[in-house]
Amino acid sequence: MTVEILSTRGCATQGGTLPALGEPCELQLDWRGREIRLAAAVAWKCKDGRVGLKFGAIPDDQLKLLRELCGSLQLMPLIPTPPEPHAGN
Repeated sequence: MTVEILSTRGCATQGGTLPALGEPCELQLDWRGREIRLAAAVAWKCKDGRVGLKFGAIPDDQLKLLRELCGSLQLMPLIPTPPEPHAGN
C-alpha cells in the first residue's frame, strides 16, 4: 500500500487490501526508525483502488510523531508546475 496523502486526521492510500467501508483497521508507518501506529476506519473507497482512512483517537506520543512526519513532507502542487525557462530566452 502507498500512502498518497497524509494528515493528522486521516490519509488517502493506493493499492493493498483493506476492510470494507466503515470497518476498523490500523495504519503502521515507519519513520526515522520510529513506528507510528494509528487506529483508523475506512472512510471511502474508489473504483480506481484509492481508499481513505479516518484516524481515531491518537495517543499523544504517536500524534507528536505524526505531526513531525507531516511537517517534514514536501507539498504537492495543486496545479502542474510549469516547465523551467531555458537559458537564453
